[in-house]
Amino acid sequence: MAPVVISALIVGFIAWAIMLSRQQSQRKKEAIASLQEEKESLSAFSIHALVEAEVADLGLAEIDGAKDIPAEILLKTWNTSQHIVAKCRSRESLRFTTAEGVQPGNATERDVDLVCDDPEGALSPESTGGTAERPIEADRKPGDEPSPNDSSNP
Repeated sequence: MAPVVISALIVGFIAWAIMLSRQQSQRKKEAIASLQEEKESLSAFSIHALVEAEVADLGLAEIDGAKDIPAEILLKTWNTSQHIVAKCRSRESLRFTTAEGVQPGNATERDVDLVCDDPEGALSPESTGGTAERPIEADRKPGDEPSPNDSSNP
């Protein structure tokens, strides 16, 4: 009788091992499916979509002159021109400008500036007889031509 009991134990152990193996196999399939779903969601990640969302959140497209300028250029110009934003009396006084002859849709970061038409501390046209201080413009990038408004331009 002992060999029958031993055989039954062996068969029971083998059945248990098979069941455990199938459970592990099912867990692996579920884990692989979960990773595949995560991979697909990550592949849908778009830096361009993030930039557009940031431009929308900041309301940059509503600033004068922003129309047709690529979102990446608006955001880069905004981020590098915070000193102008800080000195401007109001957001309505801000405007984006493009270099002469450059279409907004073809502008690069070197072609776009953020300008404040009403900086804090500027004299009003009434108090200066119509010769108010010029707008605050972004510092020109190396190699750029000086703007026609630049008082340091000889």
